[in-house]
Amino acid sequence: MAAVTGACVSAAVRGAVCGVRRARGEARFLCDGSLSRLARWLRLLGVDAALEEGHGGRRNVDALFERARRERRILVTSSTTVCRRANCPESFFVRPGKMGQMETCLTTLLNCYGVRLEEDMILSMCGKCGEAIERRGEGGPKDTELFTCGGCGWVYWESTSGKGSSVKARKLAKRLYKAVEEGRRKAGAEVRRRERCSNEFRGGLKDCDCTAQEGRRGEYWLRYESAFTTVHGREPEYTNVNGDFKGTLDYIFVGGTAKVTAAEVIETVVGGGWPSDHSMVKAEVSVEELPVGRAGFSRTRSCPLW
Repeated sequence: MAAVTGACVSAAVRGAVCGVRRARGEARFLCDGSLSRLARWLRLLGVDAALEEGHGGRRNVDALFERARRERRILVTSSTTVCRRANCPESFFVRPGKMGQMETCLTTLLNCYGVRLEEDMILSMCGKCGEAIERRGEGGPKDTELFTCGGCGWVYWESTSGKGSSVKARKLAKRLYKAVEEGRRKAGAEVRRRERCSNEFRGGLKDCDCTAQEGRRGEYWLRYESAFTTVHGREPEYTNVNGDFKGTLDYIFVGGTAKVTAAEVIETVVGGGWPSDHSMVKAEVSVEELPVGRAGFSRTRSCPLW
């Protein structure tokens, strides 16, 4: 193995691909330093996942944000402080208490961004640096197929004992793959169920009196006020307090300590297939916090309405 110049040797995994090939989907991720295990698991599945560098000392959050933007990656973090920064790029929050349920985190993350896994991509990327593993034709023992990371030079080969780390890694990766695909299947079934309910609801939809809606809304503990009511002075004709959507509302709502000063529909992101009596929209809303004590603040954030 000394013939493999400049490479660390590890009895690990057997790559299934030559050259760079990624899981289907445009999403690329940047995990903060507290999510190193999640980054490794993503790489096992063939997903492009980078890891924050130098997390051991004082964190340079601005450098982390700049890297995410420069490399066009979605930041994955377990820090609410990071997510709340005004200059935070697109991010995905992993609740620290849920980190033990890593399979659930993986399923939610990948399905949220439409990343489609392929079984032949399992163990095709280096768990150490995230670059593609390539077949190496020379420099190893006879009858042993070697694979080398194109980034860090780490060398991999498949264990023949049936008990090596490569076998464990492959079993773990296949388990994760099945968990993610099962989560995708359940999510798809739920969407189809909601579409059926929505179509049935639309089929029986009749004109609705807004005053009657206000009365029904008063029956529920959720007494928040619709941003549309505050800004436009009236409630739209239909809301999700109708039919099978009782107790849910598809607007932005604010509590009694805040007031909406502006609301503007920017973009409709889905059409009539959305399981609601409204299309889902993305809106930019400026919420001004009313003074409590000596301090108050104003912040504008872009919020998807799900």
